[in-house]
Formats: sequence, C-alpha cells, structure tokens
Amino acid sequence: MHSKLKREEWSPYRSLFSAVVVVDPIEVGDHVLDGSSLVLHVWNQTSYKMLIFVHPASVFVDNCNFLLEFDPFAAMPSYSVPDTFSTRVMVIQPDHITFLELCRKLASPGASRQQGMTKFLNKHYSGWFQSSHLHRIAPISNSLVDIEKGLDPGGRSWRIFSFYSSNLADVTSETAKIWRKLVCGVQQSSIPLSIIKLICNAKNMKTG
Repeated sequence: MHSKLKREEWSPYRSLFSAVVVVDPIEVGDHVLDGSSLVLHVWNQTSYKMLIFVHPASVFVDNCNFLLEFDPFAAMPSYSVPDTFSTRVMVIQPDHITFLELCRKLASPGASRQQGMTKFLNKHYSGWFQSSHLHRIAPISNSLVDIEKGLDPGGRSWRIFSFYSSNLADVTSETAKIWRKLVCGVQQSSIPLSIIKLICNAKNMKTG
C-alpha cells in the first residue's frame, strides 16, 4: 500500500491478509522516483524467502500454489512483445542488494523514465528469455481476447486471468465490466469470500 493513501482506505485490508505493508516513495539521493517504481519495494521485503507479485489487473480464479515451484526470477512471456516477459505475474526472491541496484539504475541519468517498468525490468533481467522452464510461467493468454472468442471465464482449466488494459478504474468500460464480473461472479474460487465482497461492494474500483 502507498503511504499517501489515507488510513481508512487501506486499513480494511488488515482483516483480509496476514500482512499489509505500507511503503513510501523511493528516494535515491535527492531524486524521488515516480509512483510506478513502488513495485521495486517487493525486492526489499527480505523477511520473505520468496514472493509472488500479482498486478492488480490479474485475478486468481483457482489455486495457484504451482507458482511456488518456479525459481526466482520467474515471469510469464509477454503476450504482444516477442522475447520479453510480462510483469503481470512474477516470482521474486527479495534481496536488498538487488533492490538498491534497481533503484540506482532507475534513478540514473541514462534511464528513461518514459520506458515503463516492464521495459526497465526486462532490461535488468535481460537473460530471462534464455532461461529454463523453471523461470517461465505458462500458459499465457490475453484474457480479453480469449473471452471475446467465447471461452468460459469460469472454466476450471483457468487459474489466472490477466487483463492487458489500463482502464480498469473506469467502471463504464467493457474491460472493467468483464473484470468485475470475473471477480464477483466466479464460483468455487480460491479467492476468499471476504475479498470478493470488498471488491464487489466498493463504490470506487481502484486497481493500484
């Protein structure tokens, strides 16, 4: 959770999860990194041996313990850009040295703040494409395309739906409607009922 969020905005999550971590903007020297850099805090949670990062646009609809079988760093291949990975679901081994290195690289004069976190991390983990299957989360799909083709979003063969869209906060968009339908309508899911109710009853749907 971002430290700029009001306490009443994030405190309800304490009853839903075993831990809620509130983080501050990342400062490197006199430079404060932008909001997209907050994901780097995952690498600094060194009290955990392994962490699975899930983008807010991704929804678990079944047991995903299989992700624990991958070796960090692991990610799923990008749906649209060949030879690169997506940051929608990642298996990470927290390490303070790696955290500092990532922050330093992102704050360096040569780093383009316009490249986006996905391109930045792909550059840092440039050897990912040649890595073994233990680092490659599969299968991959663009949920919107698959659903439009008529695949059943409630099918038991699916475990994770990942929406490649930036308009989930717009409740009038078709993408947001599908996202909400998946979360609120999925049956026999591993998603705790308390979390589903929190999402489905929210007055304003926020994704980050």
